Amino acid sequence: MHSVVLTIGGSDSSGGAGVQRDIKTFESIGVYGASCLTALTAQNTMGIRNILPIPISFIKEQIDTVFDDMKVSAVKTGMLYDKSIILTVVERLKFHKPDYIVVDPVMVSGTGYSLLENGAVSEMLESLFPIATISTPNRMEASLLSGIEIDGIEDAEKAAKKIFRFCKKPVLIKGGHLVEKKAVDVLFDGERVRHFSGERLDVQVHGAGCCYASGIASYLALGNNLLSSIEKAKRFVSNCIENAGHYGKGSLVW
Repeated sequence: MHSVVLTIGGSDSSGGAGVQRDIKTFESIGVYGASCLTALTAQNTMGIRNILPIPISFIKEQIDTVFDDMKVSAVKTGMLYDKSIILTVVERLKFHKPDYIVVDPVMVSGTGYSLLENGAVSEMLESLFPIATISTPNRMEASLLSGIEIDGIEDAEKAAKKIFRFCKKPVLIKGGHLVEKKAVDVLFDGERVRHFSGERLDVQVHGAGCCYASGIASYLALGNNLLSSIEKAKRFVSNCIENAGHYGKGSLVW
């Protein structure tokens, strides 16, 4: 029987990020992907033009309908957009109690488009992060969450520790945007700092963060521990980026 992973997040009409990227990742790794849409985006490889949030009642109904029918092993959250959506998702996940929850705190797109309303950052940190198995902010998101300007690895370590103090759950700061020779992700689990290092690929890609978080959720659902899931997901994303192509006029996708 296949492991089931549910993604809760926004759509990407170009297919490179968001729920579409998550579903592709799930299938590539070998788990069954279900989805709950929180928002629709008019988006391509060059950027986002518009966002249309889904009504709260329908978000709740999507989540409940999936859980009523399937044994969901893991959940990955992405773009939640506003405070009311965050609170709804938290409430339903507390009710259904999946084994693993991977939170990708999508706040700003790679082209600078805001994907989280003002005032919702604190709600995410106070309500969603504490129920997560792990959160996976990138450099910009970790800076917003921690209030620490992040340039290099030492800054990321300080930020991860500060975020952990709020939520008491492991924090993985993705290193794709750090000013380092290698792509080094920084994990703090409450006891020690760990680094996950990979080659920095000098390309502009679309959807790598979504792919990484959904990869971690997939490997957790397949029975791997957290460290192994991170390592396998990092290798998976690196391989995807190496094989990405120009299907549009902007960033590489796969």
